[in-house]
Amino acid sequence: LSYAWNKSALKTISSTHKICKIAMKEGAMHQTFSLKNNQSARLYVKMIIRGCPLQNQSVSDQKGLVMQIQYRNMKNEPIAVNRIVQGMDFKAVVTVTNPGNKMALKEMVIAQLFPDGWELHNDRMAGQATGGLAKYVDYRDDRVNTYFHLAPLATKSFTYTFTATYPGHYYLPDLLAEAMYDHATHATIPGGWTDVVRDEQQVAKH
Repeated sequence: LSYAWNKSALKTISSTHKICKIAMKEGAMHQTFSLKNNQSARLYVKMIIRGCPLQNQSVSDQKGLVMQIQYRNMKNEPIAVNRIVQGMDFKAVVTVTNPGNKMALKEMVIAQLFPDGWELHNDRMAGQATGGLAKYVDYRDDRVNTYFHLAPLATKSFTYTFTATYPGHYYLPDLLAEAMYDHATHATIPGGWTDVVRDEQQVAKH
């Protein structure tokens, strides 16, 4: 197997393994990639490109998976999160559905990053984990990853609790769900801007 980036000299790889990974070059927006099979056996190639889209330039994209998100206050009433009062507790309810009636979706993950002004409650520590719907929930300082399976035509909802802690103007990143080993199955919901304000009067003015 030989390959080249951006019309550079070919580099040859020799391996006894059935799978070979080649890391892409980072930085440039437009690149070319050339690949040459030096053997008679058939070669299967998959190119995976991942990254963070530019702010306000992402679009909703759902393939083989349906996903929705709704924000609610602690009375379970729908709310908008473009402006939130400091100290307010609220929930994000993410619902995923397998639209296919034949194949289960396995090794799925919901990757949710949240703004710096929001503090995520670790519901697992509080004894309020996802009620057996998830295989595992990984809580981090700025994100939460939820791992799960989804049977044919099945729907699952996962709830995450936040507190609007630090006043400011923040960007809420896109919400992503995908099959960990089949990137063709995925769903993306675009993010947007959110403000954490000090009092309700600031919310009423907008």
